[in-house]
Amino acid sequence: MKDRNKKFIFSFYTLSVFILNVFLCSTNVYAKDRLYGKNSFDTSISICRKSLEKKLGNVKRIHRENRCLNNLSVLQEFKEQIFFNKIYASKGSCSVENKENNSSEEETNQQENNNDKPLGEKKELKTFYEVELSQIKFNIENIKDSMLSIKVCDSRGNIEYLNQIDKEKIQEGKATLAFNVKKEDTYTVKILGNESQNAKIENIKVTELTKILEIKDINISINENEKFIFPKTVKAKMSNGKEKKVKIVWDHKEVDTSKKGKYTFEGTVEGYDKKVKLNLQVKELEKIKLLENITVQLEQNDPYNMPKTITAIMNTGDKKEVIVKWNSVLDTSKIGVFVIEGIVEGFEVKAKLIAKIIAIDENEVVKFKDPVFEQVIRDILYIEGDITRKDLNEIEELEVPSWMGYELNSIEDISLLRNLKTLDLFGNFIENIEPLKKLHNLEVLNLGACEAIENVEPLRNLAKLKELKLNGNIINNIEPLVNLTNLEKLNLGGNPIKNFSPTGKYFNKLKEKDFDLKLMETKDNTIEIDIEEGEKFFLPSVVTLVENKKNVAVKWDKNKANTDIAGKYTFEGYIEETQSNIKLNLNIRAIDNNKKVEFKDKELEKAIRMVISKPSGEIYRKDIVKLKKLPSLYSVKDLSGIENLQGLEELIIMTTPISDITPISKLKNLKRLELDTVGITRINSGVFDDLNKLEFLNLAGNGIENISLDAFRELKNLKELNLTNNRITNIKSGILFDNLNKLEELTLDSNKISISNMEGNVINTIKVDAFRGLKNLNKLNIQDMELEKIDFLEDLSNLEWIDMRNNNIKDIRPIGNSQKLNYLWADHNKIEDLTPIKSLTEIENLKLNNNEIKDIQPLKNCVNLKSLCIEQNKITTLKSLENMVRLTHLEAKQNSIKDIEALSNLINLNSLYLENNQIENVNPIANLTKLKVLKLGSNKIKDYSPLKYIYNNLNNPDFTLNYK
Repeated sequence: MKDRNKKFIFSFYTLSVFILNVFLCSTNVYAKDRLYGKNSFDTSISICRKSLEKKLGNVKRIHRENRCLNNLSVLQEFKEQIFFNKIYASKGSCSVENKENNSSEEETNQQENNNDKPLGEKKELKTFYEVELSQIKFNIENIKDSMLSIKVCDSRGNIEYLNQIDKEKIQEGKATLAFNVKKEDTYTVKILGNESQNAKIENIKVTELTKILEIKDINISINENEKFIFPKTVKAKMSNGKEKKVKIVWDHKEVDTSKKGKYTFEGTVEGYDKKVKLNLQVKELEKIKLLENITVQLEQNDPYNMPKTITAIMNTGDKKEVIVKWNSVLDTSKIGVFVIEGIVEGFEVKAKLIAKIIAIDENEVVKFKDPVFEQVIRDILYIEGDITRKDLNEIEELEVPSWMGYELNSIEDISLLRNLKTLDLFGNFIENIEPLKKLHNLEVLNLGACEAIENVEPLRNLAKLKELKLNGNIINNIEPLVNLTNLEKLNLGGNPIKNFSPTGKYFNKLKEKDFDLKLMETKDNTIEIDIEEGEKFFLPSVVTLVENKKNVAVKWDKNKANTDIAGKYTFEGYIEETQSNIKLNLNIRAIDNNKKVEFKDKELEKAIRMVISKPSGEIYRKDIVKLKKLPSLYSVKDLSGIENLQGLEELIIMTTPISDITPISKLKNLKRLELDTVGITRINSGVFDDLNKLEFLNLAGNGIENISLDAFRELKNLKELNLTNNRITNIKSGILFDNLNKLEELTLDSNKISISNMEGNVINTIKVDAFRGLKNLNKLNIQDMELEKIDFLEDLSNLEWIDMRNNNIKDIRPIGNSQKLNYLWADHNKIEDLTPIKSLTEIENLKLNNNEIKDIQPLKNCVNLKSLCIEQNKITTLKSLENMVRLTHLEAKQNSIKDIEALSNLINLNSLYLENNQIENVNPIANLTKLKVLKLGSNKIKDYSPLKYIYNNLNNPDFTLNYK
């Protein structure tokens, strides 16, 4: 029945078109007859007939192609007989202008021959397009009809898109049409309706279609018998640099998870020619195999916080921290043994805490672990004999600033001062403040300029604190301070702190502070943040509620946000004070490569223009974004603008004073950085934090006096570090090099480093633990440093190359642990005993010139030696060298050597220096036929004739043959 109705309607429309067309044709004939005379009548009838036949054909065609477009008016098609359109093109748009039809017979016949070309004046049609995430957009203006439809075909004529334009999208005669495309091609767009014939927008060529560049393998781990559902979408890295979720079809629909093991599945993503892999690991259901009881011993009234987690041994053999919900808290006011039970969340296993609370014996004699701290206490109490707990309980104030000369490095014993209210440790080199967590009566604490403090977690529960100074350290996270709401004075300057939000709950109450704070505001527990790709962002510890202007603490589900990839990200948190959830939506915009870039320094701009071959005109980010290397810069003084060279991998600046190196901190792709002799005197915290791809760093010749202890903390891929010829006087702790696990080569020569011992004497050495984190260090240069001791070498077991010449070293025992050592250069020291070298069986190159050596017997085991330099010592014999058959180079001049018999076996020697000794007989070296260099001057040799067979092979000998 419905089909019959459709046929009837179509027939009615056809008849109506016919009648209306006859009427309009007659009108048109009459008008032309008035204008051109009667001879125009037949021509007009012919035009009318042909036009009618064409239009009826078009009606049938449109009906066939657009059956889904029920609202398309056939009468609208017919109206095109009177109107024609001109299509003007601009970027991303097409404008339609309607005018009364005055077309001639010639133009009409032309339209008959070419159905697809627009009616009207002959004008070249230039078409442009806008491609955005595989979508073509264009605008149509001057719309007379509200029933528009669009048909898009590819170059083969296949219909890609066919639909009617929603009336609601037409506003004031304008509409934006859009369609998605899946491949690069040339598309044809036909607009149906709009009082025009089928307007054709030609040659929309899509060549910048957003493609999928990469889809990483998916790794998922689940437990046995856990239900697994394949993800419907996966993250893809697109050609425009953005990340996008795309649909995926998997080869499998179900997974049997009843057996543990590793399984791999593949999926297909439309538009991506590779298979996407999903690696699924089905693990044995995790169970707790062993849960050890927690045992603690506390003194009466000691503060104690119940542990939130406990270490469990799982059935897999792994150790895991599991969360415990305790039934009660520990009361330390009572003496005795107490057991508190709890439940491990997720496992329903019982946990136990066994606490022994002991009474404080005030008459107990205190045994101090740190003699320096003990001396401090004795000086305060004026006690020479035993010190008891009762004596310590009387101390409520302790001031030990560095200028007093104690130089505290450890405060391990300070936890004994339970009644302490004021503590001043300003300027002491302190790294670990863990003992402070027991000082719950503290009200004033000064840890300013201690340099090495990084972790402030021990201060979390010191609720009575009113004044706190932490300036001049390497603190980057102050979240533990979030609940110190009684604070009135807080100093945090000189630390690499980027996020001050933990102070938000009490910031407005602070009477003294050296930092500013602007908290994020949340409305309806939602925060919207918009930043550019790569920009720093920290999740706030405290936010402001718009409703009541109250500052509240937030606990987030993640610790930090990665801003390196553009996209939209959501973080969820919990506000304990209001017992409500909070959401932070982070929109990371892709970097705008069309942004104009300016350089203040003309020499820098000149160098960049030379590399990009753009001598003039504006410079845009897109011009420099792929720049990987600049020529060495010798005259640049201002680096402003260089931060835009995001692709830069190598930067060399030499012999020019640089005012500020902070722009370099944003060059995240740098692998090699040389700032040689550029006038830097201080390396501040954070300047290299984002350069985690850096492999080579040269800071030589700058006169650097101070390096922040966390300056190199993020350089985890650094392999070579050159700090030669600076003014570094103290490497106080291993903190400076702690995270440089991949460092292979370190150059420190020409710095005057020293430390003070307990007696206040200055010792030219480096602190024992200075290199504690450099497990892969194989090359070390410490020449010209006036060093007296080298104890710091004891832990460097992987060293292969050491240059320590021109120092005052006498004891070389720490070298004995470096059994991989291949090269040792120790000229110009005060070395006497070579015993530690006995264990260096792999050594090939050894230089010991200008020392106090008498006996070289320990070298007997060094049979792999190829080069040995022992000139200017007190050696009398070379007998220990008789088995060194691999030796090719020997320098032993300016000693007291008489006997050289051992050299007769060294058949591979090609250079031998023996000047200024007591040698009389040269027979032992007469058969060394490989010798090219032989120096024997200033000895007691009278007969050189035994050397006649090798003499002609020698280069510039310092003797002549004398026959007797």
